[in-house]
Amino acid sequence: MLTRFILATATLIQVWSLRTRGQDKISYHFPCSFLTTSWVKISATHHQRSSNRRGNKSLKSVRGIRTFNPTDYAKREYIFKKWKELAKAFSYSFYDLPVLEDYNIFQKTKINEAYDFVKNKRHLILRPEITPQLVRHLFVREERTHQSGRQEGNEQSEVAKQREDNQICENDRETIDQEGGGYSSPLQSAVLTNRVQTSARVRIKPYRLHNLRKIHKVSTIGQCFRYERTSNCRKREHYQWNMDIIGTDLIDADIEILTILISFFRRVHLLPSDVVIKINDKRIVSYMIKKIFKSSLREFSHPYIQQHVLKNILHNLDKYKKISSGIFKFFIQRKMPYLQRHEVTNFFNIIGKIKNLPDLATFFYSPGEQEIFSDLHNVLNYFQQMNLNRYFELDLTIVRGMDYYTNIIFESFYRHKEYRAICGGGRYSYVLNEGQRVCAVGFGMGDVVITEILFNNQERHGGNGPGNLADEFYKNVDVVSFSPSRAQHQPRQKHSVHPTHTHTQKEQVHIQKEHFHIVDTLRRNGVRVYSLLQGSNNNSLSKALKKANSLRANFFFFFDEHSELFILKDLRTGGQHAVTPEDVLSVYSSGISLPSPVVPPGAARGVAQGSAK
Repeated sequence: MLTRFILATATLIQVWSLRTRGQDKISYHFPCSFLTTSWVKISATHHQRSSNRRGNKSLKSVRGIRTFNPTDYAKREYIFKKWKELAKAFSYSFYDLPVLEDYNIFQKTKINEAYDFVKNKRHLILRPEITPQLVRHLFVREERTHQSGRQEGNEQSEVAKQREDNQICENDRETIDQEGGGYSSPLQSAVLTNRVQTSARVRIKPYRLHNLRKIHKVSTIGQCFRYERTSNCRKREHYQWNMDIIGTDLIDADIEILTILISFFRRVHLLPSDVVIKINDKRIVSYMIKKIFKSSLREFSHPYIQQHVLKNILHNLDKYKKISSGIFKFFIQRKMPYLQRHEVTNFFNIIGKIKNLPDLATFFYSPGEQEIFSDLHNVLNYFQQMNLNRYFELDLTIVRGMDYYTNIIFESFYRHKEYRAICGGGRYSYVLNEGQRVCAVGFGMGDVVITEILFNNQERHGGNGPGNLADEFYKNVDVVSFSPSRAQHQPRQKHSVHPTHTHTQKEQVHIQKEHFHIVDTLRRNGVRVYSLLQGSNNNSLSKALKKANSLRANFFFFFDEHSELFILKDLRTGGQHAVTPEDVLSVYSSGISLPSPVVPPGAARGVAQGSAK
C-alpha cells in the first residue's frame, strides 16, 4: 500500500512539473526508477509539443473559402453592379433569404456534397442553392405552434412519423405522463393519433394561394456552399445571381430569361465569338431514349422507365463530353444490363450527330413528333429574327444535373478556354404536397467563372485582358483632395525657397471649414473624392500630385499657400481654376482647358512652380 502511494504521488508531481510552462526540466526528483525511463522522456517530449501547439495556434483559412482583398472586392462589386443593373432594367423584384436553412428543404435536391450538421437535434445546412428556398418562401406558409417552449427541431418529420407509425407525439406523451397515464391502451393511442392529425391540420396553414395566382419576376444575389473538390474555377462557396419568372408556362418567359442572359454578355463585352449558349429540351431527349431503346424497354412499365431508365441515362448523358465513348457505354450497360448493346451504340452516335434543328427534324418526321420540339424551335427562331442566333448552339448532351428541370434547359460556356459553365438554367416545376404545380423558368450565374473570364484571363480579346472592361472598375477616384493647411501649426522648414504665411488660429479654422464645404459639395453630388492623409510622407504638393496620378484621378484639389485660394486642377488637360463651394460643381462638370487664368499673374507663377515640384 505504501509503495502504491509513493508511486501515485511521484506520478502526480511528474505530471504537475510537465504542465509547468517555461521549464524544460522536471522540478522535483524522486528516487523512483520509472521517472527516468524512456517512457517518461517520450511522454514529456509529446507533452511539450502539444503545449507548443496549444500556445502557438496556426490560423489557416478554410480550403475553398475565398477572401477578398480590395482588388478582388472591386472585381466582385463590378459584377454585382452589372447583375443589379440588368435586374432593374427588366423590372425584377429583389429578395434575400438566409444562408443557414433546414436540411429538409433540400432533401429533394440532388446534393453531391453539402455543409450540413446537427445542432440541438435539428438538421441544418448551408444552402447549396437558392431555388428551393424561393419556392418555399413564395408558396408555403411557416408552421406555427400554439405552445411556447416547444423545440424547433424536426416538427414536420415528427408529425409525419406519428401519422405513419400511429404513435403518440411528444407533447401528448408529456401530457399523459403528467396525468399518470404513461403509454396508454391502443384505444387511447388512436384517440391521441386523431388529435395529432387534427392539431397538425390546424397548425399547418394552407399555401399562399394568392401567390399561386400571380406571376413573380424576382432576382437575388446570394452565397451558396458546396463541399466539392476545389480547382481554379470551382470553389466551396460562391455568390450566385438568380433570375426567375415563377407562375407561368408561356414560352415568352423562356425568351425573356435568355434575353436577360444575352444582355449581360453584351454589357460586359462578351460577343458570340467569346461565349456560347448551349440549349436543349429534356422532352426531346426523353422521347429519343424511348424510341431508340424501344425493343429493350418493351416489357417494362411506364413508371419504371420514367423513374429508373430515363434518370440513369440522363445522369450518364451529363458526362457525355467528359468521358470516352467506351466508358459511356459501359456505365449505361452496367446500370441497365437489359439494354441491348447495338441500341446503346446507336444512341451514342445519334446524340452526337444532331447539331441543329434540321438534323433534329429528320429524327422527328411525323407531325405528332414535331410538336415535341416546337418550343425549342420557337425560341431559336425568335433569336434568329433578332440576329442573336450566333449566341446559340443546339446540344442534346446538355441535361442539367437537377431533376426538377423539365423542358427547355441551357448552359453557357466560354469559347476560348475550357472552363466550367458560366451559368445554367431552364424550365422547371415543383409539385406541392397538395398537388399544386408551380411552373417557372430561370437561371443562376456564379461569380467564380465569370470573374476568371473578365479579369484573370489574359487571352481574352487578343491578350488585352482587363483593358476591354468599363473604366469605372479600374478607377474609383474622381478627385484627389490635398489640404496641407491642417498642419500649419507645425514649424516650417528653414531652407524653404517659398516661405509660407503662418495663419492665425482663426484663419486656420476658416480654411478648414471652406475645404470641408467644397469637398462635401462634391461628394453629395456623386463625385468620388479621395482625401490624402497628412503625414511625413505626404506633406509636399509634388508627392500629393504623384499620388493623384497613380490613383488615375481626373482632378486634383488643393489649397495654394501663396494665393491662399483653393485650386481644382484637371489632370487630363493640365488646366487649373480657383474654386469656391458655390462654383466647384460647375467647374468640375465643365472641365478645365488650357490656358486658364487662375489668380493674379504673380500668384499663378507660384502655383505653377509648386505644382512642378
